[in-house]
Amino acid sequence: MVSTFTPNLGFEEPARNDLVGVWDTPWNSNSTLLDLVTGGIATIPLNNSNVVLSGTQFQSKTIVFNSTLTGNVTVTFPSTFVKSYEIQNLCTGTSAFTILMTTPTANSLFVASEGAAHLLRLRLDPQTRRPAGTERLLEDVVDIVSGVAVAPDGAIYFATSNSVGRIVRDVR
Repeated sequence: MVSTFTPNLGFEEPARNDLVGVWDTPWNSNSTLLDLVTGGIATIPLNNSNVVLSGTQFQSKTIVFNSTLTGNVTVTFPSTFVKSYEIQNLCTGTSAFTILMTTPTANSLFVASEGAAHLLRLRLDPQTRRPAGTERLLEDVVDIVSGVAVAPDGAIYFATSNSVGRIVRDVR
């Protein structure tokens, strides 16, 4: 028998009569993942170095950025783990520097800066990964945007000093 895996979080689903006597292995793994996704908190200190999230970090429900920014930072989320996140930016220095949250396969980068009341989209050429153009989103519609993340489904989440918003594609 062969196990299958759930499409979003990758929970193992053993087939009937599979893993007889060793069912605890996938159960324990699934329980650990479920605990992280529903209640895990990953605290990540940021300074001026880019960060690629580890498995435990990107599987957590809440990601907290802290410390003092001394340069712009890119935080890379995996594109293969589909879930939503609660992001808390407790960093100081965000008025001078930005935190960019992206996935490794995205064709756009979204840049937030406390110095501007808009979200900047930097379109990348899918072949060369070089900038191909820019677009200002939400210009003068929201307060100063201080954080941004793109979900695997393409939804764009952004944070201001007092709210969190989401931009989704109009599929009408």
